[in-house]
Order: sequence, then structure tokens, then C-alpha cells
Amino acid sequence: MVEREHESHEHVSSDRVIDRRAWSPGQIVAGLVGFALIVLGGIALARLGLSTPVTGEVAEVAGVTATRLWAGVEIVLGLILLGIAASPYAVRGGLVTMGLLFAAFGLVVAVEPDPFVEPLGVDSGSGIVWLVIGVVLVLVGWLSPTVISSQRRSAVTRDESDRIA
Repeated sequence: MVEREHESHEHVSSDRVIDRRAWSPGQIVAGLVGFALIVLGGIALARLGLSTPVTGEVAEVAGVTATRLWAGVEIVLGLILLGIAASPYAVRGGLVTMGLLFAAFGLVVAVEPDPFVEPLGVDSGSGIVWLVIGVVLVLVGWLSPTVISSQRRSAVTRDESDRIA
């Protein structure tokens, strides 16, 4: 007579990370400011057209003036901010860096706008706008945490073997 003996072993493995997501509130701010700059630059270019010269002729959008050259720069800056918004790990440093550049430019234009009027179409009021945007970006970059959320699961494994004795 053949006898069957059945053994079953159950092992519970330790918790393991199944899904890990990171995000930062700074991504939202960078995305919104980047989108706004692209829209402002795009509207200014639409009003001015794509002809030459790129300086001299000015369009006003949302109270801020720009030449074709400055509208193009705004679009590029907006694209850079959208790129920064794509990574939760790069957004803090990117916002601080871009914010410092915006604030420095804004301060220079607010204090001495004359060299920038003809090529960029900006004035001291525009300089103050860029200064404020820069300060906001720096503050958001400094204060935005990177939030990492994980979903954990326990895995159960069963070892079953049939032995014939």
C-alpha cells in the first residue's frame, strides 16, 4: 500500500514597497508660472506677429509690455519652468535658481529701466513684476517639501510538497 504524506509550509515575507510616488507643491507653482509665461509670451507674439525687427515694437499683455524678443524669452523661461515642474526632486533647486535670476533681473530693470526699454520693451513696472515673481519662486522653492508616499504589502508564499512513502 502506498501512503501519501502531505506537508504544507506557509511563510510570510517581510513588508516590501510595491509603489512609491514623490511629488512637491513646488511642482504646481512651477507649472502654473511656466504656463502663464508661455501664454503671456504667446499672446504678445500673436499681437506683434513674427516679422522683423524683433525689438522696438511693443505689445501690452495683462499690464506687462514686451517686444518680440522679450516675448520669445518669456516662452523659453516658461518652458524651462515646465521642465522643472516635471521632477519632484529638481523642483526645489530649480525654483530657487530661477527665482533668484528673475528677482535680480527685476531689480535691475526696476532701478534702471532705460537700457531695457528698446530691446525688451520692459519698464520699471515690469521690473517690479519680475522681482515679485522671483521672490515668490524663491520662497516656494525654499518652503516646498518633497513628499514621498509608499504603499506596502505583505506577500504570503506557500511551499507545498507531496511525498510518496
